[in-house]
Amino acid sequence: MYGGLDSNMLLQYIAWVSYPVVLITFSAGFTQILAPQAVGSGIPEMKTILRGVVLKEYLTFKTFVAKVIGLTCALGSGMPLGKEGPFVHVASLCAALLSKFMAAVFGGIYM
Repeated sequence: MYGGLDSNMLLQYIAWVSYPVVLITFSAGFTQILAPQAVGSGIPEMKTILRGVVLKEYLTFKTFVAKVIGLTCALGSGMPLGKEGPFVHVASLCAALLSKFMAAVFGGIYM
């Protein structure tokens, strides 16, 4: 990306700044529009679920898609962001969705 901008330092700086800003803005906007439940780390919400509180729309496929795309863009921007918390949420989303799928396929014999 910077190879064609060797002669102009101002354009190099604008490209260097705008790339992470565009990715972070897309990540935040996409996640907020598609599934607001996917915002944040996910660890406090998972602790709440493990205590027995039912959070609606928190372990759905729509939240999974928003979290994966948002996390991919946020980490791809190069910003020093923590990824352990969001991966806890992604792992619990995978477990919940696989559990629902297996219950549908095998007719609920494991319930």
